[in-house]
Amino acid sequence: MFDPANLEWRCHICRRMRPDSFISVVSSDTSHDYDLPKGSVTQNVRYCNDSPSCEAAAKNPTYRL
Repeated sequence: MFDPANLEWRCHICRRMRPDSFISVVSSDTSHDYDLPKGSVTQNVRYCNDSPSCEAAAKNPTYRL
């Protein structure tokens, strides 16, 4: 049976697999990179919410996957 408590995600910054409760997501509009109207393209970056360095990197506006 599916148990969401067992979900794990890979941090896009440090690349470690982490339990769901230790991963957060920051979204940013990257439409301007493709000359598209604002809101057309969104980048979602997963990061370790217990790691200040992962969080800072994910929230850096110049970070790209």
